[in-house]
Amino acid sequence: MRCLKLLGLSFIAAMLAGAAAETHPADSTPAPANTKGFSILPPPSVTNVKERTVVATFQMGVDDGFVSNINIIVDPVKTTLAAYMEQALKDLTDAKPGEVLKSRQERKVSGRPAEFLDYEATMQQRRLRFMQLVVVDDDRVFIVTCTAPAGTIAHQKEFQDCIDSFRLEGK
Repeated sequence: MRCLKLLGLSFIAAMLAGAAAETHPADSTPAPANTKGFSILPPPSVTNVKERTVVATFQMGVDDGFVSNINIIVDPVKTTLAAYMEQALKDLTDAKPGEVLKSRQERKVSGRPAEFLDYEATMQQRRLRFMQLVVVDDDRVFIVTCTAPAGTIAHQKEFQDCIDSFRLEGK
């Protein structure tokens, strides 16, 4: 049920803001050379939450009447990646039977177990594409979700760069 909330809140946050496993060494992926981005050290209260929380949202341009977006969620649960993903995928297919899993890749992010998902699902009668990174830390799970209308590739590279650059720092 907790994982359903994980994916459900991710979908809700995305809406409000407008399959074979393979290995991808995300730790070795350098940040894009053309970035003019930023880095931020959030206060401990942002990442040490007591309940599942959207801690950051980035809004992109409007695509087909939808504000493409990136959300970062912290879920304070002690679990393994395998257990978390098993429940999350079950909840996803139960909640959204039209979901299409395009790819699923095991990764390491900052030395921690992670998994990348690329899938499509229908939300409020709109077909959306989700690129999602799930990273399991000691006592919490970080979820980075990039959402855009299905069939558009306007932000695909930006989304992939964002996911590839995600890191956990400190304890």
